[in-house]
Amino acid sequence: MTLLTVTHDRSFLGDVCTSILELDRGSFYTYEGTYATYLEGKEDRLANEDQAYREAKAKYKKELDWMRRQPQARETKQKAREQAFYKLEKSLKPRVHDPTLTLSEEGQRRLGGNILKMRNVSLSFGDKKMLNDFSYDFNKGDRIGIVGRNGVGKSTFIRILTGEQSIDSGIIDSGETVVFGVYNQMGIPFLDEEQR
Repeated sequence: MTLLTVTHDRSFLGDVCTSILELDRGSFYTYEGTYATYLEGKEDRLANEDQAYREAKAKYKKELDWMRRQPQARETKQKAREQAFYKLEKSLKPRVHDPTLTLSEEGQRRLGGNILKMRNVSLSFGDKKMLNDFSYDFNKGDRIGIVGRNGVGKSTFIRILTGEQSIDSGIIDSGETVVFGVYNQMGIPFLDEEQR
């Protein structure tokens, strides 16, 4: 039986998959083995690409110097070398090393020290308590996962943090420069073209 899966669960990949396909900059790469094998193979592939890029860059500098020194009238041999130069120049577009999103700092807000504080927050739906006297400080740089079975209130908790869900009691204090961005399981219904 063959199973093709798209997942972010690395332990699942490690336990179940016997080959991994990677889509990178419009090309597919195949790695036979587990997720650990994939990581090693990708590291080797990127190291080889980096080495080839460095060698091509060194050759480009040499050829650029030649291009600048040559007179306009060129012989056939020189025209072939000139064409090879332009092909090399085209191939030296820098590779994106990290697929994570980076934004320019132009127009960005400075994130202060106060991110979000919850003090004695309670919320009930009838006799079902979702939060009972809950207090927590979210700090700059925190990376927090919220886990639990279906229906326990993970999405509701996010709505509490963003102010979309009112609470029964307690205080939620977010920093002045904090802006929430939520991508939920239902997707984004629309995008504001004015925002980055």
